[in-house]
Amino acid sequence: MRIEIVLTNMIMLFEFLSFFYVFFRREYRKQTNQRLICISIWIILWSLTLMAGFDWQHRIAGPVPAFFLVYMILIWILFEISVKEAIIMGMATWLVLSIIEENIIIAIQTKYVIEERRFDGIIMVAILLIIWSFYYIFRNRYNAQAFRMPITVWILLDLIMLLLMAMLSFFTYVIVKNLPNTKMITAGQILLLIGGISIIILLFIFVYFYGTAYEYRIQKEITEMQIRQQREYFERLLEREEETKKFRHDIINDLLELHNYCENHECQQMKQYLEKVTGVVTGISNKSYNVGNDVINTILNYYLIPLKEKYDVEVSGMLSNNISIDDRNLCVICANVIKNAVEAVSKMDEGRVATLFECGKSYLHIQVENTYEGDIEFDDTGIPKTSKCDMTNHGIGMRNVFEMVKKNEGTCRIEAKDGVFKVDIFLKS
Repeated sequence: MRIEIVLTNMIMLFEFLSFFYVFFRREYRKQTNQRLICISIWIILWSLTLMAGFDWQHRIAGPVPAFFLVYMILIWILFEISVKEAIIMGMATWLVLSIIEENIIIAIQTKYVIEERRFDGIIMVAILLIIWSFYYIFRNRYNAQAFRMPITVWILLDLIMLLLMAMLSFFTYVIVKNLPNTKMITAGQILLLIGGISIIILLFIFVYFYGTAYEYRIQKEITEMQIRQQREYFERLLEREEETKKFRHDIINDLLELHNYCENHECQQMKQYLEKVTGVVTGISNKSYNVGNDVINTILNYYLIPLKEKYDVEVSGMLSNNISIDDRNLCVICANVIKNAVEAVSKMDEGRVATLFECGKSYLHIQVENTYEGDIEFDDTGIPKTSKCDMTNHGIGMRNVFEMVKKNEGTCRIEAKDGVFKVDIFLKS
């Protein structure tokens, strides 16, 4: 009996983890010593309780099985998700698999008498085979970003599945208690089984395409932002080129005038004239920022040139075009960080934005620093929370930054202290 408990709980754990990994597609956490210690403690405690005969699958902890709590803690330790995400995504996994398994068991047990624990194991193994078959068939066509949805959508999905579970349980009771013969009961249970599984599949297909459309909308907004930045950048380049042409046209006359001052030994007048000429040159050069990288130049000129008329703006460092990171990824990272800095400073009467770009042999460093007013709150993953009212559509920028940084095997450090917000990003060059 104890061996059956251990095997059933282990198969169930593997089934839940497989479902989470295959359908929700979250990255594993970077395994630090602390994480490894947490995983080791979890494995030891879970193994000892199983060996002692504690059945996590059939013990109840409040309204849910005790197994759900164990699973929720494990996915939070293993994957890059917050505590809230672990709860709602863990709940979604438990509801989907529970609805499918319970309906299969009830449908078959109305026809055959089978010991439930052994039957549980067979069903879980069958579901495991289906999950991994789906993974190997569709892994190259499956949109891994589809289920990266706002928390509110996940909560809505969980509520729908809770209602579906309650509805199926009610109709199962009605069928078993009120239908006159076994054949009708069996037919009713099979109909409920097919209907329940079909509803879940259709619900997940709907959510999958909703998530895909949601991601597409974000990518479209990023693309439109890039186009606006490029247009503004080239307009300023044309303006600068026009002024440079005017300067070249007038430089001959300026040189002749300077030559005249020299011949007449009018040093004071020549000095004043040179100051005017150098002022024109400085004015032209100050009309745009250039750190050596076309993508970053576009972003800097789009966001910072309008800002420097009122606030202190510092741009320093160099970054070539010959770096390994994709231009789009670089644009998402820099545009979101600089845009947030500009928005924070724009709310102040006086403020400062400073950027630094450095490129070494292995890593490139991007630093954006700005002043701010008020308090900044961080979520469970260390990402600043948006201060805008529309929590669903805002606050996406910094999440995209973290995802892009992680995708490019980099790190992102954020510090908010004494009215100064600083972001340090290190990426492989």
